[in-house]
Amino acid sequence: MKRKITGLVFALVMVITIFPPAPAGVSAATTWTVDDNGSADFSTIQGAIDAASDGDTISVAAGTYYEHVIIDKDLTLIGEDPETTIIDGGGTGQVIIANGSWSSPGPSFTLEGFTITNGFASGSSSHQLCAGISCFYSGPGVIRNCRIIGNYSNWPPYPNPIGYGGGIYLYNLGRHGVTDFRIENCLIANNYAGSKGGGIACYTESSPSIINCTIVDNSAWYDVEDDVWVFHDSDPIIRNSIIGKLTIVASSPTPGNITYNDILSGPYIEGNISADPLFTDPEAGDYHLQPSSPCIDVGDNITVPSWLTTDFEGDPRILDGNGDGDKVVDMGADECYIVAATIGFDPATVNLKSKGKWITCYIELPEGYNVGDIDVDSILLNGEVEAEPRPLEIGNYDGDSVADLMVKFEQSAVQDTLEVGDEVGVMVTGEVEGTLFGGTDIIRVIDKG
Repeated sequence: MKRKITGLVFALVMVITIFPPAPAGVSAATTWTVDDNGSADFSTIQGAIDAASDGDTISVAAGTYYEHVIIDKDLTLIGEDPETTIIDGGGTGQVIIANGSWSSPGPSFTLEGFTITNGFASGSSSHQLCAGISCFYSGPGVIRNCRIIGNYSNWPPYPNPIGYGGGIYLYNLGRHGVTDFRIENCLIANNYAGSKGGGIACYTESSPSIINCTIVDNSAWYDVEDDVWVFHDSDPIIRNSIIGKLTIVASSPTPGNITYNDILSGPYIEGNISADPLFTDPEAGDYHLQPSSPCIDVGDNITVPSWLTTDFEGDPRILDGNGDGDKVVDMGADECYIVAATIGFDPATVNLKSKGKWITCYIELPEGYNVGDIDVDSILLNGEVEAEPRPLEIGNYDGDSVADLMVKFEQSAVQDTLEVGDEVGVMVTGEVEGTLFGGTDIIRVIDKG
């Protein structure tokens, strides 16, 4: 009995030592749960915020929450999944408000894992001009792994509309010396602002870090394309992102702050590209990268935050997306996951003057995948030429005991995608059991009659 009592006392001492109680006068942080089915602490996000204290976390289960959320404390809000945890403004007001004032900064907050949608800004005051996430004199903030889509900021209507930051409005963060505001791994698309900054407006000394975001297809009354608007001494850091149109007014970005991005329209800034990102189906809201996208494996690994091990949907990041053996982060919110296939062509030399009918391709997949499961209708050469449905054969054509799928492409169609050269890369992509695969072979291309 004595040994048992001694052991219990030792265990209690260890618990107190390892997990000491909160200091007198300091409350331990609390995690509050929200579920719209009534099974959690609260059924609304605002209810949890009202009950919470500075430093608390609010964990929100999947569901659609029709709310206008006011964040007025230093809180962390985490949604279960950005696809299924939705805060919907119902088209009647701003979705998220995290505002301060001229005399005091707004809250320090983290917003992660939500879809922010259907906001409508209709007020006449400056802090009422954003439909999605309003950060007016905000404190430090983090917005990550979110989908900010379909918000509408416009007051009054035509002919003199105003409204800034249909998706996110950052106003005068510098008033209270806020330099740590981060927007990471977010999709910001199809938002509208009555004046400027359909996607994001950085207005007056507002200099966030925008890392690995896709900000496209946003618009404003004064500009049909208006994705990121930088104004009046704002100096954001923008890296590894895809931006439809970048506008900079009355600001001088620090050299090197805006690099490793795909900026389709805007001022020339060294260190970026300007190319069609080749989204899968943007008209249907699918902003995944196609395997042939120029945004794959061209980002800057050094600027990727240490926590960023997945993309905005939870898929692994950083990957070797182009099969060259090096893992390099993609631009944008999506990390393109591709099974590395081994590709071989016959003939290995293509004559652009040849009148032959077919070019034969052999596809080999790594261990764990079966070439018999490849969706032949998904196979593309250089992102353009479809594989013929017949003939198809599975065999061991290169003698390495691993099965190959033989497919054929119409030669004239392939020739139209090639240029003369001794070492010409030809990419073949497709899907196997719903997962993208891709690989490149080097061939010789000649032009002899």
